[in-house]
Amino acid sequence: MLGLGNSLVTSGAPSEFTPANLSGIMHWWRSDVGVEESDESFPEDGEQITKWRDQVGTEHATAGSDWPTWNSAESALHFGGASKLLELPSGDVSLSGDFSIWVRVKFTGVSNDDKFIVDSSASNMFWRITSGGTKSRVKTAAGGSGNNDFTISAIVPSGSGGGYYNIGIERTSGNVRLYVGNTESSTGALSETATITFDRIKGSTSDYFKTLIVCNSALSTSERTNLNTWLNTNL
Repeated sequence: MLGLGNSLVTSGAPSEFTPANLSGIMHWWRSDVGVEESDESFPEDGEQITKWRDQVGTEHATAGSDWPTWNSAESALHFGGASKLLELPSGDVSLSGDFSIWVRVKFTGVSNDDKFIVDSSASNMFWRITSGGTKSRVKTAAGGSGNNDFTISAIVPSGSGGGYYNIGIERTSGNVRLYVGNTESSTGALSETATITFDRIKGSTSDYFKTLIVCNSALSTSERTNLNTWLNTNL
């Protein structure tokens, strides 16, 4: 739906915002473009997804087995099982300084398996929603010292009337913050300078996954507002 975004004015000149306009944008996987089954066509309901094309970079995520599937009713990817994932063939996305990572997801349930991104070579490197849905954890090392836990309002599953959530983690000068929509976690900033790496898109478990956006900078307040508005309107 590129081109159907929100009309904005930047430095006095009108422009059309999409996530591709974000400062520091590195990767953008979106559910309305670039989702492919084995013959490279857009999948139909229940068909296996073998490639998800990066719309601003070249990290086209692929699956060799245990594929996620397409859900037509939600127009979303469905990672229905703990082992279903998409891999980045070039290896790790590595974020050593400032960054932003955003997802859009509707939860059918909430468990510790609800990981968004993982590193295949480092079991203690991932980002997830925790069981109960009142915390989001960015894990960077073994043991409690690697747990960056952010308190969030309770996630409401779709069966109880819950809709899509835009969730983002951002780091500026070693301070990591978590946002649900435009609202920052009450935890505030946590100090974490470890390099964040991932080479697999997990897309949560048994939920509906719409997008993964990665920038090598934190978002400005206006960018964060524009991003959430665009996601709510277009995905």
